[in-house]
Amino acid sequence: MDIQIVLTKAVETRQGNKPKFDEGHVIMSLFYISQLQPVGRILLMKKTGLSEASIKTLLKRLREMKLIQTDPVGGNTLTEEGNKIVSCIKNTSNIKNVTLKSLGWNSSMLIIRGGAELLKKIPVLHLRDEIIRLGVEKVLVCVHTEEGKIEIPPKTEEMSLKGLLEEIKENCENCGPNDLIIFLVPNEEHLGNLTLAFILKVLKKC
Repeated sequence: MDIQIVLTKAVETRQGNKPKFDEGHVIMSLFYISQLQPVGRILLMKKTGLSEASIKTLLKRLREMKLIQTDPVGGNTLTEEGNKIVSCIKNTSNIKNVTLKSLGWNSSMLIIRGGAELLKKIPVLHLRDEIIRLGVEKVLVCVHTEEGKIEIPPKTEEMSLKGLLEEIKENCENCGPNDLIIFLVPNEEHLGNLTLAFILKVLKKC
């Protein structure tokens, strides 16, 4: 089962009822189960910010897809299939907190391995608009080129952006050729994972 199917099935409307969680909460829940397993419902509620009813529904749907198993005493753990999904997401992406002093931004830095190909499917201005629709206030899209340079499409003015480009490069020690780098404000875990979910679905990774 790939991540596109997982995200679609997890948040689908059933019997006219739309769940009060989204794809970002799905990825957060899988990550936290991976990190804390076995983990109970109460702790997952605190970590994700979801209500008890919502986390119950989400866990039920993850069980239906055989991504987790639940022990009444021990709590929730990932299955082999769940581990595959989480490992793929982690190998494909990284999210960390970064302060861009040049812009005065306290941001989430999202790195998608080889994700520059996304800009062949979605023009950069359209991509920014799509991310803003998710609830993000400010977005900066960059690419780590094959030559190891940082570019800010559609056009990089190196002289006027020199300080910013150097600052991004300093925070990009783990970036590789053709990685897509996206800075998001506000720096909020759920929005970072919601943006990640959107990009994974478009790129059809994992």
